[in-house]
Amino acid sequence: VTPSTDVSYSVEQVVPMIPSLVLLLPPILAAIGLRLVLYVGIHKIINVITSYLRDSQSGKPRYLNYVSTVETIIGVGIVWLGFNSFFTDQIDYNTRYVIGGTLVIGFALLSFALVDRIRARVLTHMFKRDVYIRILTILAIAVIVGGLVTVNNSIADAKKIEYLGPYTAQQIGVNRHIGQLDDIKENTHDVKLQSVSPNNIKNYVNQNKDVLNVVRVWDWEAAFAKLKPEIGLIPYVDFEDNDILRFNDTLYWTASMKPVLPSSVSLANTWYNEHLVYTHVPNGFLTLEATTGQIVDSDKFFKQRAIYYGEGGLFSTTWSAYPNSRTTSAELGGASYNGKGGIDVSPPL
Repeated sequence: VTPSTDVSYSVEQVVPMIPSLVLLLPPILAAIGLRLVLYVGIHKIINVITSYLRDSQSGKPRYLNYVSTVETIIGVGIVWLGFNSFFTDQIDYNTRYVIGGTLVIGFALLSFALVDRIRARVLTHMFKRDVYIRILTILAIAVIVGGLVTVNNSIADAKKIEYLGPYTAQQIGVNRHIGQLDDIKENTHDVKLQSVSPNNIKNYVNQNKDVLNVVRVWDWEAAFAKLKPEIGLIPYVDFEDNDILRFNDTLYWTASMKPVLPSSVSLANTWYNEHLVYTHVPNGFLTLEATTGQIVDSDKFFKQRAIYYGEGGLFSTTWSAYPNSRTTSAELGGASYNGKGGIDVSPPL
């Protein structure tokens, strides 16, 4: 059924079904699908293989019987695929034809399987004519469905509102409900520009300093450019990202860093340094106040500044480790990791 273009249609018809569509149906369909795979798919395939081996020993393979079993497996799989298509999140004007064609092909294969099962009582091989009938039937259904889909797409290009509008409206309605957009209150502020006398500018600024003092002046690029020199000439540290954070009603740009392997490390010592030395960034955060542009001591906000995990530098390419029984540390600055992350790995021998 083509839904209405009214957004309220999805709220009345689709939203009440969300709990069952999200919480109830997926596990039920997954459980049924798993059983079909095990008891219809794998079980039947093993049955065909064992039957063929047994019949071959007696010199009487029943090929038609095996074909009927394979047709049953494929038919059940296609029918199950068509049934699951009713619950897809992508529904448009072609969905009904795709589902219908899938189900027709599946039931056609099941019908052929039933006929072959009956004929297998007296025949061992399938006639070429029967093979052609099955192939042509499936191709005919696929061509018909493909033709309908192509024609609909060509019409929809010219009539997008009539064809795509109802389904887009339904998606918008559901997304509005999930995002609780209808609960948002809109307030209209009539902002008017007021001319201020040059002699009164200082007084006007003082009256509005509660707003002006929290305006973020420094953007990402400016903060990055000012924090970059703070790293200095440390060869094993580089910037990873710069994010805006709020502490005590004040905005700060906080730049995180990543470990990199210095170019001075020789090839022979690369593995050792990657995994046991350059395991972290000792002081991994730099902070800039976003309003004034003043660099702030990061220790005020981050009690633990050593970074052992991340997505850049050596974090993204190697793993780090240390011996459980170590008495001295080879890590940068003689640091010793005391966090709860990681796993204990026993030696291979």
